[in-house]
Amino acid sequence: MEEVVLERMASSSHSCFLCSDTNPDKAVSGLTIRYGDRFVGPPQRAHGGIAVGSLLCPARAAEGAPSWARFVSGRLRRPIPLNKDLQVEITMGSDLDVQVADEDGLAITGSVALSNEDLAPGASVQGVPDALCRDVEELAELVRGPLEGPSLISQSTAYQDKSGRSSTNGCYGCSEQSHALRHKMYRTAGPEIVSQFLPDPEHFDDQGRLDTAIIAAVTDCPNLWVLLAQHADMGAALQSEEGKIWITGTHSVHYLRVPERCDEYRVVTRILSQEGRKGFTLAVLFDLNGTPLAVAEAVSILIDVPPEMM
Repeated sequence: MEEVVLERMASSSHSCFLCSDTNPDKAVSGLTIRYGDRFVGPPQRAHGGIAVGSLLCPARAAEGAPSWARFVSGRLRRPIPLNKDLQVEITMGSDLDVQVADEDGLAITGSVALSNEDLAPGASVQGVPDALCRDVEELAELVRGPLEGPSLISQSTAYQDKSGRSSTNGCYGCSEQSHALRHKMYRTAGPEIVSQFLPDPEHFDDQGRLDTAIIAAVTDCPNLWVLLAQHADMGAALQSEEGKIWITGTHSVHYLRVPERCDEYRVVTRILSQEGRKGFTLAVLFDLNGTPLAVAEAVSILIDVPPEMM
């Protein structure tokens, strides 16, 4: 099977943000993935959304013919290392099963579903999953609202400074640092949060389509921060006094439309439910007209703070 996959990949014209030779931070080469320092999530770990989004790259190349993403889901089975080669195994079928591992064992297990054609910007991929239609309609009402007050990251940093702890957030998805996505999150009048995402030119392909891995990345962090935003201090005491932190367990993205090139997108996020140490959340990527482009469901896990985050 691996020989068939490699043969298809060799003839594939697929190129995206994570595998393009023009990207100095290229992470995917054939059936090898290596996340560089730029793609950090929690300290010393790869960003969960990028890790899940990267499953699409070898899967689309292995398909051989041009395609677009319909769905990707990934379970992070352990901390994903930076600057270390990980090997990809793809099982072909109607959906593609993808496993990413190194000598320490499985790191990511996932599933990918692709379209049968290479869709143009603005094209419809599929409808909103029936179970999420009402949530998506309600979240669309928050797209045009004002972005008021300091961002969630600014609030979190202020609370950590007040408690005598320096912020260690260098996350690719939300840190507001120069290497990261231009992505700021804000509270709303309700329990939801709204994010402003300003993409860079490198996030679009030569047809002007927003990259599928970037969509997975920009919908990951809000699914964590909406849980932290329920705390008045943005979870500062949760980490410093209770020694707990939320991390991504499973991240699943349904691609609804092929996003056209825009200067700005919005992500609106809400909590669906909580069960013990698991948080079930929904983040929706919208254009500024309130059109849903992708929906991302996540299961986040409340864990003891690892020593490197203390």
